[in-house]
Amino acid sequence: MYKPLWLAIRGFVCALALVGIVASNAAAASWTSGPGGPGGDLPLTPAQQQNVATKAALGRQEAAVPGSVVHASKAGPLCAAPVGGSVAPLTGCGSAYGFVTTYTRKQLNSYYCGVATAQVISNYFWNEGSGQDRYSQQWISDNWTKTDANGQTTAWYEAAGLQGATANSPRWTAGFTYYYKVEPNGSAFDADVRLDVGYYNVPLTASVAPRDPGFPYWLVTWQNVTPVVAGHWITLTGWVSPWDGTENPTVNYDDSAIGTNGTAAYDPVYDVWQIVNHANSQHAAGYVVY
Repeated sequence: MYKPLWLAIRGFVCALALVGIVASNAAAASWTSGPGGPGGDLPLTPAQQQNVATKAALGRQEAAVPGSVVHASKAGPLCAAPVGGSVAPLTGCGSAYGFVTTYTRKQLNSYYCGVATAQVISNYFWNEGSGQDRYSQQWISDNWTKTDANGQTTAWYEAAGLQGATANSPRWTAGFTYYYKVEPNGSAFDADVRLDVGYYNVPLTASVAPRDPGFPYWLVTWQNVTPVVAGHWITLTGWVSPWDGTENPTVNYDDSAIGTNGTAAYDPVYDVWQIVNHANSQHAAGYVVY
């Protein structure tokens, strides 16, 4: 059996993702073209535009030559499970890795996965403890992601939510800006994870089709969930070994749909990329917010 993979989205709604939920109970969503925002791309200041351009260039460099941007001083090697990740995959000596410490959260309803990922990342930026939240999920939806108003969180609003919920926080810097992107392949996707976690020291998000009917890849967190056509945001928090086209390198993530307070897990990054890049009627392929 294949292990799980991701799906990134433009216009997308979270499915209700409790173990054992049947497809008929999943939230429905209409397809939206583009990143799903009001009137084109999410506006950026000149400084933010430069941040996004710089990050894109660094990502291309890291994808072409793994380790050329995310150096060993920031991301490897280790001989024991790394400290600080939500879940530390088993690794051997010499594996390159990177992790950030996050605390999982449960999404409050069937379509709040984008809101919950924004809350997890906001708490990270504001140095909140495991039982504390800087902003409630309702506040994030009302003020930034507009999830209740739209019935979903598109990539446009997910980026707006991450920008708003992290602004002026202790970990915020003028040289970093969250923005959405469509990646063409797994190498570029994995470079985004390594770059954000190993270079900028921040988590990122991606949308996935968590367990599409008839598709051979799904998130391990969804292994006991009835297959359903859906889109779902997850928070990416770490990686072990750079992309090599096999199922050996892994990616860590927080899933707000599973468990009493969300669940931290990891899967082969090859599998996760398949899920990110697998479009369905609720999910467009290739989107990350990084």
